[in-house]
Amino acid sequence: MAPDELEDDASDEVPAVQPRTSPSHSAPPKKEREKMEGERTLLKGILSSEADFEVIVTGPVGVKEIERLVRKLEFDKEILAEKSTKPGEYDDI
Repeated sequence: MAPDELEDDASDEVPAVQPRTSPSHSAPPKKEREKMEGERTLLKGILSSEADFEVIVTGPVGVKEIERLVRKLEFDKEILAEKSTKPGEYDDI
């Protein structure tokens, strides 16, 4: 068996033990979106107990692209703050 065949087999394995969650936080598992050709996950993580994120990119990504993404997120943050109808709704952003 070739080394790359071993990697393919390993990625298809399902863990024998599923993590346990408390009943109050039981949510259906999130289905991962199938990526299009050329797409890759640049970064993914947790934002809060109820929110997470994934940055999917195509093509080369360098300092210039990351700086643009940061500016875009800052702009979106301002828009969310303007739309806030409850005082303090987005204070923790």
